[in-house]
Amino acid sequence: MDGVSGSGKSILGPILASFDRVERYRLDCVYEHIAVLHKFGKIDSDAATVLIRLHLDEALYHSMISREVNFRPFDHTGFLNNPFRLRSIVRLFTKDGDAAVERIHRVKPIFQVNCHQMFPAIRLAFLAFGPRVRAVEMVRHPLFVVQHWVQFAWSGTGRIPGISRCGSRAPLAKLFRGSRTDGRRSSCGCHRWTGPSAPSTG
Repeated sequence: MDGVSGSGKSILGPILASFDRVERYRLDCVYEHIAVLHKFGKIDSDAATVLIRLHLDEALYHSMISREVNFRPFDHTGFLNNPFRLRSIVRLFTKDGDAAVERIHRVKPIFQVNCHQMFPAIRLAFLAFGPRVRAVEMVRHPLFVVQHWVQFAWSGTGRIPGISRCGSRAPLAKLFRGSRTDGRRSSCGCHRWTGPSAPSTG
């Protein structure tokens, strides 16, 4: 599942995890890092596909024995914010090694991973896994996305990471003038937000 920060991935992820065989929602940036390196020719296709396959195999194995479960209570990827919590607890006490691999072959779990802005480089995923890949891109109205960035994501910085890096040093929030509909000042401290209020998503 891909999309910019604030597009709603943290809402859809746990919903997808409630389906049969789908693993819990998780955030792992290594997939997008490898994909971008491959996109810009910094790593060849053979090495990139092997790396991404090995990392996914390892992550799935760890998931089957609850080795890397996130127990932070307020994280979107946390134990309490995902379905099948009892399953994660039971897996803590299951056998690892060949027994875990056998469970993977028997259950055929569907591994779910959350990425950010990977779509321009997503060709690597299809090279590595072929038609087994199901890509979901989250799309949200850009004004609501910017509102999320300014109000919640990077409070106090005055800049939007990933956009200010593209060359402009000016805070993106300065493009928006006027007053927020709820009367509160944007958390970046620059200008007030203009436009309708919207609920925050992860």
